[in-house]
Amino acid sequence: MKTTAPIGIVCFIAAVSVATSGAADISKAKPTAPPPTVLTVPPPPAPPVSIDRDSPAESARIQRAMQEIVTLDIEVTGGTERLWLGSMRVNNQTSGDYTSSLRHIGPCADGEEIGRSYGGQQNQLTVNVRRAYNRDIDGFTIRVGWTHPRQECGSGGGQATVGFEQGFALRPGASIQLAGDGGLSVKITRRR
Repeated sequence: MKTTAPIGIVCFIAAVSVATSGAADISKAKPTAPPPTVLTVPPPPAPPVSIDRDSPAESARIQRAMQEIVTLDIEVTGGTERLWLGSMRVNNQTSGDYTSSLRHIGPCADGEEIGRSYGGQQNQLTVNVRRAYNRDIDGFTIRVGWTHPRQECGSGGGQATVGFEQGFALRPGASIQLAGDGGLSVKITRRR
């Protein structure tokens, strides 16, 4: 005689069997780890670009720049008096030079002549400008000297001499004001 289980019980046993085996699979699965954290760090700043001034390419570039002829407009004043206004064209091979000189016996209001004992009074101005590379291709050096009477009339007389030499950088279109002793002042503008 054959025993049969009711259909409902067989289905129940099959469902329990499937559920049990699924539970076993879940328990065997490893827990998944969270995704790794990615840190983004900005790159370090680029090192400063150093120019190898001894390299042939850089030396040639500097040489070409220094050979360029530049025009400088120059105004020289002594106190409130304009001593010279003019322009010079210079490069590293040729400097600009200006000289003016006047020697004479100066008149006085009372009819005396100042400077009779030392050969008269002298007015002299010298200006020299040259290109000068000193870590800057727009570098220049100026030397200015001014000799003038200390006083026009009265006792004492004598000459005063003032001057200075100074290096400076001047880009195209820029101006610079340089001052020395005794009211000597120079304004330089580089043309574009």
